[in-house]
Amino acid sequence: MFKFLIRGRKPLDPQKTWDLITKPCVFRKWFEDHYPPKMFRKFIISCYRHTLMYKSHSYGISKHYDISNEFYKLFLDKKYMFYSCADFIKSTESLEEAQENKANYLVNLIDPRPGEKILDLGCGWGGMLQKIYEVTGDKENLIGYTLSEEQKKYISEKYDFRVELNDFITTKYQENYFDKIFSIGSWEHVRPKDLLSLSQKLRKAIKSNGRIVHHFFCQIEDVPHSNALAGGFDIFPGSELSSLRNHLNIFEKAGFRIVHHSIHDYRPTLRAWFERLAENKNRAIELVGLKNYNKYLCFFAGIWKLFDDHNLLVMRFVLEPDSTE
Repeated sequence: MFKFLIRGRKPLDPQKTWDLITKPCVFRKWFEDHYPPKMFRKFIISCYRHTLMYKSHSYGISKHYDISNEFYKLFLDKKYMFYSCADFIKSTESLEEAQENKANYLVNLIDPRPGEKILDLGCGWGGMLQKIYEVTGDKENLIGYTLSEEQKKYISEKYDFRVELNDFITTKYQENYFDKIFSIGSWEHVRPKDLLSLSQKLRKAIKSNGRIVHHFFCQIEDVPHSNALAGGFDIFPGSELSSLRNHLNIFEKAGFRIVHHSIHDYRPTLRAWFERLAENKNRAIELVGLKNYNKYLCFFAGIWKLFDDHNLLVMRFVLEPDSTE
């Protein structure tokens, strides 16, 4: 269904598209929940790993994020340009207010101090680096990694933070170097097969009294829902979500203890992005073309439905080195 909608010759009607994707009839809901069967979905994932997964992590990130900075400005919040779940404490709050809530929540988890070496894994458009700088007044010890040329250019022009074009999965880390490491909406891009080795590298890179903060979404079950199969491969080529259980096992095996965990609701954010993109239809099509406009409308609605059906979950974790290791 998603591919059919995306390939239309006209801009999708926002309300009809939202209703079609998020309010399926009883028969379609049953069909999507049960077909393909779980065993066949496992087979599809296995084939995916051996065909589409030849595309690197860096390829998928650059393909998604280098589409156009101006395009993302059409629907993201104005201050931070956070492309991750906001915290709507009240339903009447704007996207900007909700993302400010999220920034405050995360900065409390990170607990940055002047003089600390702090690394942002997948720094987006630099919003969280700026938030930390506002708190500490220390720009010298902040560093961000990104795989997007467009994001690096944006940060250089707006903030002048130290940002490197670096794949945080494959890069080498100096041991016992960082006081704080955090990721916001980038950990879900790490393939399941890479999670343990990366977590072990980060365990060595963080100081014994340091901490790591992750904000990401994951699958509830080990086998993805059929709609996740339909939409995820095209939006983030080369990516594969892991399950919550797998993340928990990985953190423990890597030598971390979990000192904070919380669950958050992505749906209001996705709805806000959908509405803002629809409001800026003409400019969006001018910037990225009709197919991409339709694709992102379907993506936001489709992901909203996966969260609403409890197939996906947004988590925040604070990890500290386990002193018993």
